[in-house]
Amino acid sequence: MNWLENTKYLQIEITSYCNSHCGACQRHISYKDDTIHPKLELQHMNFKLWRSIIDQANKLDFELVNLNGNFGDAGMHPGLLYMAEYLFTKSDMRLQISTNGSLRTTEFWKELATMGGNRLQVIFCVDGLKDTHSIYRRKTSFDKIIENIKAFTSAGGNANMTTTLFNHNKHQIKDIAKLAKEIGCFEHRARKSYSLKDYLSLDNVVVSTKDIQDSDVQVTKYRTVNSGRTKHEPHTQSKCPWYNRKYVQIDPYGQIWNCCYASETRYGTDKDNLNHPDANELFSSDLDLRKNTLENALQSYHWERSKNRIEDEKWYICYDVCGLDANKQKWQNLNLG
Repeated sequence: MNWLENTKYLQIEITSYCNSHCGACQRHISYKDDTIHPKLELQHMNFKLWRSIIDQANKLDFELVNLNGNFGDAGMHPGLLYMAEYLFTKSDMRLQISTNGSLRTTEFWKELATMGGNRLQVIFCVDGLKDTHSIYRRKTSFDKIIENIKAFTSAGGNANMTTTLFNHNKHQIKDIAKLAKEIGCFEHRARKSYSLKDYLSLDNVVVSTKDIQDSDVQVTKYRTVNSGRTKHEPHTQSKCPWYNRKYVQIDPYGQIWNCCYASETRYGTDKDNLNHPDANELFSSDLDLRKNTLENALQSYHWERSKNRIEDEKWYICYDVCGLDANKQKWQNLNLG
């Protein structure tokens, strides 16, 4: 299990700013409260750090950078076009951007599409139609999102429309999929809700819009399931799905993490104020890419220990998110009383 040799994809969160308030987002105290987490540092990743990461990743033969994370939307970064251009001109990597899509002008999206060509994919999060979209993805404009997607695809952009499914929007899945096709998206993805206790959701399904017919949107693939923690299927390489997918996470401050769920513990508690006892172990100056190289971080003592902790199921975050339950009784009693 060699994380450095195995890793081919970086998920980078380039900002902790966001214009939305999604129900399950870690940037707020809770899904009910609009108050931003008091410890959250509002920060855009600086260009020096970005250039350094891209240069290093390219030399290490990484293949993809995915702009996504826990606290912010990539569209909020004022230098997003510059950052994309740097990646396209200084590396051979592909770029994927996940966004709520209600930011920027149509001209911005056209320019980004033209710049990225076939090395760019943008995932636009559309969680319903006009009457349901903002129930979960609050503070965003459905009309603005559709307008921006049309601008992006009209300029040749490769767009994926992704829908987080809940009871309040799953009846609209046929119409959402048809809409994705009509406005030029290459794919439509349906995914489970991230909420662990408040919603029902559906299985993950990706459908090429080429296969979507007016009379049949392949919704027979979907089945209702309870969202929440489930035990992982057996893996031949590792108990960590991020390792098996060849990913690591970098937050806006330059810290590298085993996964995005681990980076949620940066402040020691989650949005429901539950304690994460592994937070201190997960956070280390050895993994600060402002002070250390990507190569050295992924070979550091701290990172080596993290591999063992994951495989031995010693971290609460692995139980809480991925269902690894060697210490199930211990973790279940963690936040009681």
